[in-house]
Amino acid sequence: MLSQRLLRSGFDVDTAASGPETLAKVAATPYDLVLLDIQMPGMSGLDVLRALRVDHSAAQLPIIVVTGRTGSDDIVEVLTLGANDYIAKPVDMPITLARIRTQLSRKRAENALGESEERYALAARPGSGERTAFVWQVPLAGAAEGLRAAQHQRPDARRRGDRRGHDLPRCRADSALRAPGRDRALDLHQEDTLNDLSDKTTIVVGASRGLGRGIATAFAEAGAPVVAVARTAGPMAEPTNGAASIRPEIADAGDATVAASLLDRHEPEVVILVAGASPHMRPLQHQTWETFSVNWQTDVRIAFHWLREALLKPLRPGSRVVVFSSGAALAGSPLSGGYAGAKATQRFITGYAQDEAKRAGLDITFTAVLPRFAPETGIGRLAVQAYATRAGQPLEEYLRQQDTLVTPEIAGAALVELVREDAADNAPGYLLTGDGLQKLP
Repeated sequence: MLSQRLLRSGFDVDTAASGPETLAKVAATPYDLVLLDIQMPGMSGLDVLRALRVDHSAAQLPIIVVTGRTGSDDIVEVLTLGANDYIAKPVDMPITLARIRTQLSRKRAENALGESEERYALAARPGSGERTAFVWQVPLAGAAEGLRAAQHQRPDARRRGDRRGHDLPRCRADSALRAPGRDRALDLHQEDTLNDLSDKTTIVVGASRGLGRGIATAFAEAGAPVVAVARTAGPMAEPTNGAASIRPEIADAGDATVAASLLDRHEPEVVILVAGASPHMRPLQHQTWETFSVNWQTDVRIAFHWLREALLKPLRPGSRVVVFSSGAALAGSPLSGGYAGAKATQRFITGYAQDEAKRAGLDITFTAVLPRFAPETGIGRLAVQAYATRAGQPLEEYLRQQDTLVTPEIAGAALVELVREDAADNAPGYLLTGDGLQKLP
């Protein structure tokens, strides 16, 4: 049964057995999405669709029709009546999940746009104290199947250019009337400040596994207070030297509201974005558009939301934002659909964010890191196995032909070193190999 499979996929699901029951439930409950079967007893699915569109626009309530009628006239009819999309019977579950998530991401984007307009209006209104943010919990779907919105109140600390409560730069270099020997003292103080991470709250997005887990652990061991963002609850790595703790935050990093909420709550000076989806490892002809575009819908969306919010807040002066792209952005990846293109876009928009920060006079450094194969991670393991099979080689032989491989520990050490460097020495992009970071042209 479709509803049971959706529940197992992490959705919050309600069901309705008839058209009138569907209309009553939608009238009483703010669902995020409806999966509507055309063949319903009594009132048909098409009649339900017409009735729902009287009070709910396609942007307000996405409706995906489930139908065994897949002729062009049938599909045109349901789309003309206001369906956002359709799913053909028998149901292909990966395609169904991809289409549900696509519609939910569009709905979140509409909500985020409205929130942005509200934020800009508040920014122009002196003395406004609080605002309402909508946080969408978990994705949802069903024949009247949905997810509810939760509201919370938080202070409006998100006005453009509002830096109240931010610390002043620690090492201000005045250019006149310095006493003899003072330059050296300032330089030493600056070096100590850069090497000390104990007061640099660090958010690592995608910290529950792979490179993200290694990075979170490395920063905690370097003394930084770490906030580890992950989609699902699970044991987080703890620093072996007990230098600092890792605080978990269970959230969907691609949700349009999560970045704003966590940046406001934790006021980080370092943000590292590692989260992303595992690509569907197949050649082009064996991809569907849904599988081909999964990294555009996930990895690019996460980078977009977090970069946008870092600029809008803005982060405090001296902050660093690091976006993990992939070495595939340089050479392509013929077995992973749109993965390489999505990773190249992450690198591009990181550069765009740096340009916007400079234009606005924000002292924030944005950097893209492109790791090579990391076979100890979930994504890396799938990739090397697929390419070894394609080359007709045993996995061990294939790996011996590659550059020095990236591990979570190597990634963590490299990122700590990068953040400790003077921001003026940071390049816009780096290639990460087993030998560490190499500046990209």
